[in-house]
Amino acid sequence: MKPSGITVDRYGEVLFTEVPDPGNVGLNMVSVTDGNNVSLISDGEPAPTDIVVSYNGTAYWTCKDAGVILRRSPAGVIGKLLDGLEKPTGIALDRTGRYLYFTEIPTPGEFGGDVGPGGDGRNRVMEYDLWKQKMTQVSFGFPLPTDVAVAPNGKIYWTCTTVGVIACATPEGGRRSRWGW
Repeated sequence: MKPSGITVDRYGEVLFTEVPDPGNVGLNMVSVTDGNNVSLISDGEPAPTDIVVSYNGTAYWTCKDAGVILRRSPAGVIGKLLDGLEKPTGIALDRTGRYLYFTEIPTPGEFGGDVGPGGDGRNRVMEYDLWKQKMTQVSFGFPLPTDVAVAPNGKIYWTCTTVGVIACATPEGGRRSRWGW
């Protein structure tokens, strides 16, 4: 029913989100399939948009309309990882499972000061250090940073739908506190 996000765990199981009724608690859900059976992980969320799973089996997903990122432990316990976000959409993990990346799109289609012609856009790409519980802004101002991915070398890539580009950020000097793109 209108799948949105998708990821595959180390066992080959496919985890996916479904958003047939965006913004309304009800039919929206997160599920897993082994190719034969589909099992429900979570339901009744406003808009579970994208999902990623770590090597140890912890799943993280953005819930755009609720402004949260949820997590499900390997034991099946679901809870909020982050809240108070502005329409989190895409999500990715680095290869170590330490850094979680996500996009926020509170002003779709609007440029912000760092990228465009001085617009009022507040869209951004964020990094969250799961060990230190610290947030760092990777990019600000792209009009629609929809999805995000992380290369094994640490480079962060994201799509920008409205301008038709794929952007990249590189950790400067091996430090994750400063970004260049």
